[in-house]
Amino acid sequence: MEHKNNSTLRQARYYAVQMAYAYRLNNNFTTEQFWTMDGAEGASKSSKRHAETVFLHYKTHMEYCEGIITKYLGNSWTIDRIGFFERGLISSAIVEFLYMNTPMYAIFEEYVTVSASFCDTKTVDFINSILNKILKDFEKNK
Repeated sequence: MEHKNNSTLRQARYYAVQMAYAYRLNNNFTTEQFWTMDGAEGASKSSKRHAETVFLHYKTHMEYCEGIITKYLGNSWTIDRIGFFERGLISSAIVEFLYMNTPMYAIFEEYVTVSASFCDTKTVDFINSILNKILKDFEKNK
Protein backbone atom coordinates (compact mmCIF):
# COMPACT_ATOMS: atom_id res chain seq x y z
CA MET A 1 0.00 0.00 0.00
CA GLU A 2 1.33 3.41 -0.97
CA HIS A 3 1.73 5.91 1.86
CA LYS A 4 0.39 9.45 1.38
CA ASN A 5 2.98 11.99 2.49
CA ASN A 6 2.55 15.76 2.52
CA SER A 7 4.03 16.28 -0.93
CA THR A 8 1.79 13.55 -2.40
CA LEU A 9 -1.29 15.17 -0.86
CA ARG A 10 -0.25 18.64 -1.99
CA GLN A 11 0.26 17.41 -5.54
CA ALA A 12 -3.12 15.65 -5.41
CA ARG A 13 -4.73 18.92 -4.31
CA TYR A 14 -3.12 20.76 -7.22
CA TYR A 15 -4.58 18.15 -9.54
CA ALA A 16 -8.03 18.21 -7.90
CA VAL A 17 -8.28 22.00 -8.24
CA GLN A 18 -7.25 21.82 -11.89
CA MET A 19 -9.85 19.10 -12.49
CA ALA A 20 -12.55 21.21 -10.84
CA TYR A 21 -11.63 24.15 -13.07
CA ALA A 22 -11.60 22.00 -16.21
CA TYR A 23 -15.00 20.59 -15.25
CA ARG A 24 -16.48 24.08 -14.87
CA LEU A 25 -15.23 24.93 -18.36
CA ASN A 26 -16.52 21.67 -19.85
CA ASN A 27 -19.09 19.52 -18.03
CA ASN A 28 -18.05 16.55 -20.19
CA PHE A 29 -14.55 16.65 -18.69
CA THR A 30 -13.29 13.31 -17.34
CA THR A 31 -10.43 12.39 -15.08
CA GLU A 32 -9.12 10.13 -17.85
CA GLN A 33 -8.66 13.24 -19.99
CA PHE A 34 -6.79 14.96 -17.20
CA TRP A 35 -4.23 12.21 -16.72
CA THR A 36 -3.18 12.46 -20.37
CA MET A 37 -2.38 16.18 -20.09
CA ASP A 38 1.20 17.44 -19.92
CA GLY A 39 2.45 17.47 -16.37
CA ALA A 40 -0.12 15.01 -15.04
CA GLU A 41 0.94 11.79 -16.74
CA GLY A 42 3.62 11.02 -14.15
CA ALA A 43 1.38 11.28 -11.08
CA SER A 44 1.69 8.59 -8.42
CA LYS A 45 -1.20 6.21 -7.82
CA SER A 46 -1.77 7.77 -4.43
CA SER A 47 -1.93 11.31 -5.86
CA LYS A 48 -4.31 10.16 -8.57
CA ARG A 49 -6.58 8.38 -6.12
CA HIS A 50 -6.75 11.33 -3.72
CA ALA A 51 -7.25 13.90 -6.50
CA GLU A 52 -10.01 11.86 -8.11
CA THR A 53 -11.76 11.38 -4.77
CA VAL A 54 -11.71 15.13 -4.08
CA PHE A 55 -12.86 15.85 -7.64
CA LEU A 56 -15.75 13.35 -7.50
CA HIS A 57 -16.94 14.87 -4.22
CA TYR A 58 -16.61 18.30 -5.82
CA LYS A 59 -18.78 17.29 -8.79
CA THR A 60 -21.40 15.77 -6.50
CA HIS A 61 -21.50 18.64 -4.00
CA MET A 62 -20.54 21.65 -6.15
CA GLU A 63 -23.79 23.56 -5.65
CA TYR A 64 -23.83 22.86 -1.92
CA CYS A 65 -20.25 24.12 -1.59
CA GLU A 66 -21.03 27.25 -3.57
CA GLY A 67 -23.91 27.87 -1.17
CA ILE A 68 -21.43 27.70 1.71
CA ILE A 69 -19.06 30.08 -0.09
CA THR A 70 -21.92 32.52 -0.76
CA LYS A 71 -22.70 32.64 2.96
CA TYR A 72 -19.21 34.08 3.64
CA LEU A 73 -19.09 36.69 0.88
CA GLY A 74 -19.46 40.36 1.70
CA ASN A 75 -22.63 42.21 0.78
CA SER A 76 -21.14 43.55 -2.45
CA TRP A 77 -20.17 40.06 -3.69
CA THR A 78 -22.09 37.30 -5.42
CA ILE A 79 -20.83 33.84 -6.28
CA ASP A 80 -20.88 34.83 -9.97
CA ARG A 81 -18.14 37.41 -9.33
CA ILE A 82 -15.77 34.66 -8.24
CA GLY A 83 -13.88 32.87 -11.00
CA PHE A 84 -14.39 29.18 -11.69
CA PHE A 85 -10.85 28.40 -10.57
CA GLU A 86 -11.27 30.13 -7.20
CA ARG A 87 -14.68 28.52 -6.63
CA GLY A 88 -13.22 25.12 -7.44
CA LEU A 89 -10.32 25.65 -5.08
CA ILE A 90 -12.46 26.76 -2.13
CA SER A 91 -15.02 24.02 -2.85
CA SER A 92 -12.28 21.38 -2.99
CA ALA A 93 -11.14 22.44 0.48
CA ILE A 94 -14.71 22.26 1.75
CA VAL A 95 -15.38 18.78 0.31
CA GLU A 96 -12.11 17.45 1.63
CA PHE A 97 -13.08 18.57 5.11
CA LEU A 98 -16.75 17.54 4.98
CA TYR A 99 -16.50 14.24 3.13
CA MET A 100 -12.95 12.99 3.60
CA ASN A 101 -12.39 13.69 7.31
CA THR A 102 -9.12 15.55 6.83
CA PRO A 103 -8.37 18.05 9.63
CA MET A 104 -9.61 21.53 8.73
CA TYR A 105 -6.46 23.46 9.55
CA ALA A 106 -4.30 21.16 7.44
CA ILE A 107 -6.65 21.38 4.47
CA PHE A 108 -7.29 25.08 4.48
CA GLU A 109 -3.64 26.01 4.93
CA GLU A 110 -2.73 23.63 2.13
CA TYR A 111 -5.30 25.08 -0.26
CA VAL A 112 -4.07 28.61 0.42
CA THR A 113 -0.60 27.36 -0.52
CA VAL A 114 -2.01 25.83 -3.70
CA SER A 115 -3.76 29.10 -4.55
CA ALA A 116 -0.46 30.98 -4.30
CA SER A 117 0.86 28.93 -7.23
CA PHE A 118 -1.98 30.01 -9.52
CA CYS A 119 -3.31 33.35 -8.27
CA ASP A 120 -2.09 36.86 -7.57
CA THR A 121 -1.67 38.03 -3.97
CA LYS A 122 -5.05 39.79 -3.80
CA THR A 123 -6.81 36.61 -4.87
CA VAL A 124 -4.79 34.51 -2.42
CA ASP A 125 -5.79 36.94 0.35
CA PHE A 126 -9.43 36.68 -0.73
CA ILE A 127 -9.31 32.86 -0.71
CA ASN A 128 -7.56 32.88 2.66
CA SER A 129 -10.21 35.21 4.07
CA ILE A 130 -13.10 33.04 2.88
CA LEU A 131 -11.46 29.82 4.11
CA ASN A 132 -10.72 31.41 7.50
CA LYS A 133 -14.35 32.50 7.89
CA ILE A 134 -15.53 29.00 7.01
CA LEU A 135 -12.98 27.46 9.38
CA LYS A 136 -14.06 29.65 12.30
CA ASP A 137 -17.73 28.90 11.71
CA PHE A 138 -17.18 25.15 11.31
CA GLU A 139 -15.07 25.12 14.49
CA LYS A 140 -17.80 26.99 16.38
CA ASN A 141 -20.50 24.60 15.17
CA LYS A 142 -18.68 21.31 15.80
